[in-house]
Amino acid sequence: MRKLITIGLAAMSIAASIGVGAASAQPRPYGDMDRDGVPNRYDRDRDGDGVRNRHDGYDNRYGRWDNQWGRHPAPPPRHWRKHNGWYGHVRACQMRYRSYSPARDMYFTGRSWVRCRL
Repeated sequence: MRKLITIGLAAMSIAASIGVGAASAQPRPYGDMDRDGVPNRYDRDRDGDGVRNRHDGYDNRYGRWDNQWGRHPAPPPRHWRKHNGWYGHVRACQMRYRSYSPARDMYFTGRSWVRCRL
């Protein structure tokens, strides 16, 4: 009885693996921008000028600092717990409060320093 169950399970696993292999084959991979059927560096060039640059669409800038915003901010303070959200927080606080200091993560209200909660 055990041999029969073992053989049955082996046959089912082989049949399942063959079906998965056939289902994953694609004639053209997703995101193939130059339509050559091969994922390569030209697929990342969204505007088609042959160079990856800031004019390409869909650039994921989340978590990156743009030098047009000013000097690169200090590293996050010890109380900061949101993973990969420090630069966005600094930029939002800079836009909202002119006296914001990234080194302190505080802004000046005229009488005292207040922590930025954005």
